[in-house]
Amino acid sequence: MATLTLAPNGPGDETSIPTLVGAATHWQANLTNDGDVSYSQVDYNDANWRRNLYALEDGSDLGTITTVVVYARIRTVGITGAAKLSTKLGTFSEDYSVTAYDNYASCARDFSTSPVTGVAWTWTEVAALQAGCTLYGHGGVSYHQRCTQIWVVVTYTSYTPPTVTTQDSTRITATTATGNGTIVSLGSAAVTQHGHVWSLNADPTTADSKTENGSGSVGAFTSAITGLTEVTQYHTRAYATNVHGTSYGEDVTFTTPEAWIPQVMII
Repeated sequence: MATLTLAPNGPGDETSIPTLVGAATHWQANLTNDGDVSYSQVDYNDANWRRNLYALEDGSDLGTITTVVVYARIRTVGITGAAKLSTKLGTFSEDYSVTAYDNYASCARDFSTSPVTGVAWTWTEVAALQAGCTLYGHGGVSYHQRCTQIWVVVTYTSYTPPTVTTQDSTRITATTATGNGTIVSLGSAAVTQHGHVWSLNADPTTADSKTENGSGSVGAFTSAITGLTEVTQYHTRAYATNVHGTSYGEDVTFTTPEAWIPQVMII
């Protein structure tokens, strides 16, 4: 598993928390865990729920998403039940009650699936996600409610290219050989191309001479290597490609023999 942390990078659809300290904008005040240096605040005499939502940094399409967790660091001084963790995605909008009292505490809302579709998250949904907080001043009580940081952690399984191995070449002649390889696994997507690459130099790639055998499945395969020169050592590797990349097997060498020329006896 791998993780990607996304911070606010602009205002979202709502900014109603009135007081801003230590930054030019609310989203900038909620970038880091700096306590009472920069924060958004609902004052004690404000007897209303006030909500801020923020757009988030872009997340690249890195793999299959397993969870999305929205975090906040919130301080509700002198009173409980005055803070909620806010999330918005399309038609979904939620203010999730959290526990924070006196000192700043990290609060979390875990989404194992998309709250809109009920199935695995997509990176398009992550890009559209807004996160923030909702605070309540409890009018008449002399305590302020503050949020100093909002962030989102995306956990995902990285996309992978296929896994392939190279076996010794066979049926070697002065100008041809048979390449042998095995697709061990497809990786994260179907194999769209596979074959063998060869060169006079070690570790050839698809930029060198190659066969193109088309789509592939798990198992052994062969390639017709042609256009060789007699009495020459070649390096060859099996390869396989999917939408996430190209992988290669081990570098294997073979040497072509001298061309056989029939002898004609003149009587």
